[in-house]
Parts: sequence; structure tokens; C-alpha cells
Amino acid sequence: MVRICITADRFGFYCPEALEALKEVGEVIKLRPAANLRDVLKSLRYCDALIMGPELELDERALEELKYLKIIALHSPNFINVDLEAATRRGTVVLRAVQAVATSVAEYVMALLLSLVKRINEAYSSVKSGRSDKRTSLVGFELRGKKLGILHLGEVGKELANIANRGFGMEILVFDPFSEIPRDYRKVNNFKELLVNSDVITIQDPLPPKFKRLINELDFRSVKEGGILIDVTGGEVISEEVIAELVEEGRLIGVALDSLPKSYRLFKYPNVIITPQTSYYTLEGIARMELMLAEDIVKYFKGERPKRVANPEVFK
Repeated sequence: MVRICITADRFGFYCPEALEALKEVGEVIKLRPAANLRDVLKSLRYCDALIMGPELELDERALEELKYLKIIALHSPNFINVDLEAATRRGTVVLRAVQAVATSVAEYVMALLLSLVKRINEAYSSVKSGRSDKRTSLVGFELRGKKLGILHLGEVGKELANIANRGFGMEILVFDPFSEIPRDYRKVNNFKELLVNSDVITIQDPLPPKFKRLINELDFRSVKEGGILIDVTGGEVISEEVIAELVEEGRLIGVALDSLPKSYRLFKYPNVIITPQTSYYTLEGIARMELMLAEDIVKYFKGERPKRVANPEVFK
């Protein structure tokens, strides 16, 4: 019998139908979080399918230990915490239902952007600390006419561009040599050009391996002075150290990250917002995502090709 292991916290809570669908093709095993990766891998040793959230990180060595594992479903669609190239080499399919949460994540990015440009977080902190008379130092600015630079026009990027352009009158710049760019948006030739010309930079879709090779972190020091950075993909593109330096220098006047930093350095800046990987957390988005992942796992074990594959090269 097919063993379907679930380490993702509360999978099926918002969509019980997803769990029922999985039972059609195998035994569903919910695992409690383990203290360390070694214990996790031991409990997953005989699993055929794995549904995992951001609580796990599977590199090539970890994948090699899971010899029976045929398919992985990511319950954290805007974080790719599996070595895709290693998974592809060993024939393991990786599922990622980003379409299900594109609206949720795009709205979250806009919420972070609005909080930064209107300085809501800083205003709340000033009131909380009894310094409401300092409001004259909390002047923000409007989004209309500002340039939004999108790195990689994936599912979330498309939704975000639509909201920012049609809803807020922002001009859209895109660096993505692998996607077709709508005529209404301005296509730039490289990462540095995006940084130099954008008022706001967003990283909202995980970058495919071939895309990552085009990004040089050193280029980020060319970011437009007075710019804003929002990254909801786990911080793979730009290091915390570089971000902190640019905030201290005043080149970045606002930063929002949807991932917990490795050090506490970024917490000391009032113009930095940190959230704990919750950009896709909506009732509607999670329910859609769980059902899509379950449907694709069922398809796979029935001998059909899943729809939402993060590493399509695995089928070549």
C-alpha cells in the first residue's frame, strides 16, 4: 500500500476533503514534528509521498536517505525548501500549488507595501510607547506613479502587477528573461537595471534554478536610494547582512521579509517588518492549495501526470 506521510502542520484542517481524497490511493500517516532532522528522516524512511511545510529542509543528502519517496508536495508554496535539481536527478516529483494562493500572497505583499509607505508600523509603535506627538516625523508617500520592480513574473507576480497597476496606478517593471511580459509593463534586461530604476523591489515567487544563476547579490548595492524591498520567498536572493547595511546607509527606507532572520540584527530597525512565513495564510488559499495537492498526488499514483509540478524536467 502507498504510504502518504504528512509533516505539514494542520494539513486538512481547512479542507477535510483533501485528506479524504488521499485515502483513495493509500494510507495517510500524520507525523508529529521531531526534534531534529535525523529523527524526521527516520520516520519518513518508508514513505512513498510526503506533504511538507516550511518546517523541513530537504537537501540532496536528505533525499538520498528517502529511497522510497516518489513525490513531495510543498505546503508552503512560496518557499521551495527542497533541492529541486537533486529531486529531479533521482526522479522525485515536487508539487507546488502556487496558483491556489497567488491572490493571497499578492494581497499580502500589497499590505506590507502599504504599511511601509504609510509608515503604519512605526506610527503604531510611537503610540504604543507614548510618543504620539511625534507624528510629524512619520510622513509617508503615495504609490500612484511609483515604479514597482518585479523579479520573476510568476503566478504571484502576475497577480501583484495587476493589483499594483490597476488598483494603485503604479508603473510595472519586470526582470524575467524566461516569461512573456505584457505590453503594459516595461521589461528590463538585467537585475541591476531593475534595481536602479525601481522605487519598490518585490521578490514574491521562488526563483527557478536557471533564474538564480542570473542574480548577483553584489548588484543589489545599486538599488535606488530611498527604495523599498519586499521579499516573501524566504530570503534566498539577498542576504540579511546586505539588507541591514543598506538600511543603515539609508539606501533602503523600508524592508519587509516574510521569513524569520537568522540573527536579531534586522529587528532593531523601525522601518523593517518581519513576519513568520504567513504570506499565503488565508482560509480560501490554504483550502484550495490542499485540495490541489491532494488531487495531484492521487493523479500520480493512478498513473496520470500531475498538473502542478515544480520540476517538470523530471518527466523528460
